[in-house]
Amino acid sequence: DRQASMSLDQIKSDSDRFKALCRIISLIRTIHDPEKLYKTITETARKITGMKRAALILQSDGKETFRILAASGGFDTGSVLTDRNIIAILNMARQLGYPLDILRTSIPNGQIGEAFLREHQSIICTPLWIQDEVTGFLYLDSPVGTTGTTDKDHSFLVALSQQVALGLERIILSDKVKHSAKSRPSGRITPGRSRERAAFQDIIGNSPSIKRIFDLIDGIKDMETTVLLTGESGSGKDLIAKTIHYTSSRSEKPFHSLNCAAIPRELIESELFGYERGAFTGAHRLTIGHFESANGGTIFLNEIGELPLNLQPKLLRVLEDRKFYRVGGTKEISTDVKIIAATNKDLHELVKTGKFREDLYYRINIFPIRVPSLKERKEDIELISRHFLTSFSRLYNIPEKKISPEAMAYLVNFDWPGNVRELENVINRMMIIVKSDTILPENLPDNIVQIPEGVRTEEKTSLEETVEQLLDNTPFSESDPLLPKIEGMIIRKVVDRVGAKTRAASCLGMSKPTLYSKLKNYEKNRG
Repeated sequence: DRQASMSLDQIKSDSDRFKALCRIISLIRTIHDPEKLYKTITETARKITGMKRAALILQSDGKETFRILAASGGFDTGSVLTDRNIIAILNMARQLGYPLDILRTSIPNGQIGEAFLREHQSIICTPLWIQDEVTGFLYLDSPVGTTGTTDKDHSFLVALSQQVALGLERIILSDKVKHSAKSRPSGRITPGRSRERAAFQDIIGNSPSIKRIFDLIDGIKDMETTVLLTGESGSGKDLIAKTIHYTSSRSEKPFHSLNCAAIPRELIESELFGYERGAFTGAHRLTIGHFESANGGTIFLNEIGELPLNLQPKLLRVLEDRKFYRVGGTKEISTDVKIIAATNKDLHELVKTGKFREDLYYRINIFPIRVPSLKERKEDIELISRHFLTSFSRLYNIPEKKISPEAMAYLVNFDWPGNVRELENVINRMMIIVKSDTILPENLPDNIVQIPEGVRTEEKTSLEETVEQLLDNTPFSESDPLLPKIEGMIIRKVVDRVGAKTRAASCLGMSKPTLYSKLKNYEKNRG
């Protein structure tokens, strides 16, 4: 590990290849940090092949969605792979089951765009067998063509890919073990509960900001301290609260979620603390409130900024003394609950205006955690979407759908003003209205796809004016027909504006194969 990684000019013989392979195997087997492992694999592969760019890509759960684990050499893309040309290469490499080298293997016409091939004259894609399936890929390309790779180079790549796949399997297995351990803090698995707990981690994501939150949670989950979650509405504060609870030693005890803004104003004390006489609300009928029924567990006080002033000193007593009086009673009740509060308001400003007690603010704010909005952690959108697809599939008892790479690109690029809650509503709607097994861009709401109004609809008069102006400024020639040029240009412009060929074909009222054919003819004639 102290030596510099070997490059292509250092690997000239079988002995050099064996030495390089041993060094890579040693690194893969001793690196425990996944990000460092992924980076080492891509950087090493790029150097030993002499390629410009390299990427380690993993297919998500057998779906047509690909995640980029690491990239090297200026691979300009996000965590979700959306380049259809590269996806086509991955699928070809999977079918081949052997390193795909475009200098040694003929590429079927129409599979990869000619412009892409001109920009990347050397491409090598090595399939990775992970748990008996090709779900990983080592992709490399370069703008300059090389003399090609030899059979020995390919044998070396095969040996390297086997070790890379083993390294990925080890990381995946390690993650599963960690997640399983986190979901069983008491050493006992409750049927159905472990799956629920695991889902909280899946839905929150693995972006840097969320990883930091998980690090914080790991340190405070068993501490007897209050936690204040702040952030915009719908950002997933309730999910963070559940994660804190279900990964702690309190996981087998109740988790109560209480929306402070929804407490009935005339019966607020009974809702919180219970009532010893009479029966009007659910809390009355139970004769106990949240703080007693959740004893030993957790209470999530959402929208704590809406808690009425007359209740705030009683909550402060619970926090300070872990005791309270039931409404209408004289018996002092002890309670052992962990308090997690959440708000999208500035509590300090509420203190200044007299709407929130200063002593309660400082007692609640012992351990603050800011939950970032969804637009700040776009890396998590794919994971969250997949979780909702699975959840709604189970809820409606229908086959689980998948999201096409083009549609996923729109979801990732959208700003999500309503945060996780808005994304949940969109996925819920798609599960209901989409009849096929794949959600395409045309299935998404218009505000997400953002189709220009000029592409979606045009008034008849404006179209006529446009045609008149076009004919006035275009020469007529029997040897050079006008319609194919205009048609091809319109198709090209619509594709450029809409961003997805499937959506463009729908807007133009033609099939996708027809669109591809006309585009191909247009590009050919223009060239």
